[in-house]
Amino acid sequence: MPPPQFQAWMAQFTQKLGPDPETTKILADTERYAEEKRLEGYKATLEHKDRENERKHIRLVKKMGSESKRTWAVLIASIVAAVVGVFFAVTGKSNLGIPLLVFAGIMIKDLAGKPSSSADTE
Repeated sequence: MPPPQFQAWMAQFTQKLGPDPETTKILADTERYAEEKRLEGYKATLEHKDRENERKHIRLVKKMGSESKRTWAVLIASIVAAVVGVFFAVTGKSNLGIPLLVFAGIMIKDLAGKPSSSADTE
């Protein structure tokens, strides 16, 4: 066991090695403040990404809706052209009926060849 003087001296020496309690508190507060600001920045980044993804989603839904309306319009027009083409071909006006049937077939083929996920690409 070391002598009491040595123990007292070691206690004083080790006490002087570290920062005093007030400095330790200031360091801890500074570290906590830095962590809070880092967390706030991360939250702001996530909120920005959420808003951006919401805008992309709304734009995609609008684009898909307008493409759907166009597709329906082309489909109805091609069906009408096919029906009118058959009518003209049956009534003996094949010079009008055949081109309408060909036109309707080309429009339907164009619709069938169009990928359904074309709205995904920007």
